[in-house]
Amino acid sequence: MEGKSLIVNIGSTSKRYAIYSFSKEIFNVHLTTNNPSLDLAQILKNDNIIKNNGEIKSIGIRIVCPGVYFQKTRIINKEFIKKLKSVSDIIPLHIKPVLEEIKSLQKQFKNTKIIGVSDSEFHSTLP
Repeated sequence: MEGKSLIVNIGSTSKRYAIYSFSKEIFNVHLTTNNPSLDLAQILKNDNIIKNNGEIKSIGIRIVCPGVYFQKTRIINKEFIKKLKSVSDIIPLHIKPVLEEIKSLQKQFKNTKIIGVSDSEFHSTLP
């Protein structure tokens, strides 16, 4: 069984999801809703992208957040979520939807590691 990677980009009013298998994009959807109760796993199953949640071997989610801690890509764990919550009032349009999405992804893909991909780290190398 091949492993697939889920890439997530949450905006203040939209969600983008892409699935990659062996570096090839096999699924891409842009939703103009930020509904935290969206069952992404069921959508992927209905569209025959996955047969079961275990096919998703890794998840990367874009994190737009201030502070030195968020200048690196990190595994999302309890400490990461605590730090996100501590700055949620600074940029609520980005952080609150991301926190809701992380919670939803953790529930749907219980055994899959979620990586917070730092937007700040990406931009730090640009002139």
